[in-house]
Amino acid sequence: MDLEWRRNNLSNKLRFQSPLYIQFNLSNPSSPVKFSHSPFPLTVNYLSCEIHQNLETVNCLWDASTVLCGYVTRHRKSILDKCIRRRKPFGVDEDKFRILELGSGCGVLGVVMGKLFSDSCGFEGVNVDVVVTDMDDEVTVIEETLECNFHRVEVCEDTGMKVFREGSNTTIRALPLKWGDSNDWRNIQNSSEPAHVDLIVGTDVVYEIQAFYQLLSTMNDICPIGSPTLFLMCMERRWKDVEAFWWETVQENGWKWEYAERDVGCWWDLDKIDIIWLYR
Repeated sequence: MDLEWRRNNLSNKLRFQSPLYIQFNLSNPSSPVKFSHSPFPLTVNYLSCEIHQNLETVNCLWDASTVLCGYVTRHRKSILDKCIRRRKPFGVDEDKFRILELGSGCGVLGVVMGKLFSDSCGFEGVNVDVVVTDMDDEVTVIEETLECNFHRVEVCEDTGMKVFREGSNTTIRALPLKWGDSNDWRNIQNSSEPAHVDLIVGTDVVYEIQAFYQLLSTMNDICPIGSPTLFLMCMERRWKDVEAFWWETVQENGWKWEYAERDVGCWWDLDKIDIIWLYR
């Protein structure tokens, strides 16, 4: 399998470039993602993004983000269907589908989901709201990425919040969310209707053991026990003891999980990077 796309296999000049250009082949899942110093030409069946990175805070593109982007390019319809089926027994029947990303970093996953879940990419029948979040001082970098990929933007007069649009059915916003800060989560809840989240996504959020309890506190705020919310997480396995402690803590908080079915032969199918569904 071609692994030239992995972060450690890229040249230093390309890995640390900002902006960095990335392209996904939507029609051939065996064709690996590509990176470039310059923009890719617009091509049918390809999704291209411009990503801004903050090297001072390591707010960069990591392999787990790239992997989950690849997974979403193939499974967007089944992801939506899984979430809609999950929420039906709970009486949730709105026409809006809300996605919230934790620890968005440079914002690449939010861009990919904002584009793939829009009717401009052939995805119809539901209104989608994508909320990408990170620490307050990282939101500016994420908005730089969003501004380069979504050229229709509205600014709320009261709050100054930027709302980016793709097609006629999708909005994308960047908002601060400090893990463990319930006030930040309430501000997001109050920012638009509906207040619930259908799908949480997160990549490489499990690597600092010191942040586990804060992360779980925010997960529990977004998805109380008995909530239909699902969490699609991608994590690179690095330290067995840290991972064991994470899953023990997750279980203690009433969460369950199952591994997504592997896409054998696809470029994002790697032995040490897992895609996992969590729920309560």
